Amino acid sequence: MSEEEKKKYAEELKEMKEKHKQHDP
Repeated sequence: MSEEEKKKYAEELKEMKEKHKQHDP
């Protein structure tokens, strides 16, 4: 996995975590 791919993956993971937080009360 290239550095660019890692960065992109990390960003997507962060966004997913943020979305999950919004659903939790």
